[in-house]
Amino acid sequence: DVGFVEAQQHRPSPCYVFHDVDLLPENLGNIYGCTSQPRHLSVAVNTLRYQLLYPTLFGGATALTARQFTRIGGFCNGFFGWGGEDDEIALQLMRVGFSITRLQPEWATYRMLEHRRQRDAPDRNALIQHWEEEVAPIRDKDGLNGLRYTVQSREDRPLYSWLLVDL
Repeated sequence: DVGFVEAQQHRPSPCYVFHDVDLLPENLGNIYGCTSQPRHLSVAVNTLRYQLLYPTLFGGATALTARQFTRIGGFCNGFFGWGGEDDEIALQLMRVGFSITRLQPEWATYRMLEHRRQRDAPDRNALIQHWEEEVAPIRDKDGLNGLRYTVQSREDRPLYSWLLVDL
């Protein structure tokens, strides 16, 4: 959420791509752009045998317009560590009436770089299983709506901005 807010203030764009750093696109035909509905870019990943694991998967690389991201209130702040936040954002997208769009898997292929996996986010499965009762009711005060941070340092580089923030 911090990256989105800072980008909106310093280099606003109508489209934002949220991308795991360990994924590399394999097909140049997979256009990095937004559509009228949120778009899941990384449909087929080598470590998942190029299969979409489940229909609501919305992680790895995604594209949302500024309006879409603002409408859902950004990412939930309840996830620390690996996993869960992408499943939660998919639930939130559907809750407010969006549909997830995708290119055909043969166009949206990615290779995951080898790395040591982070520790799983504690309680991520419980948060998703009880999302309707526990997370959805507080979603309007979470994410972008409850974001508080201080920029400690900022470096604007040619292709990106580097930020150090206190949350």
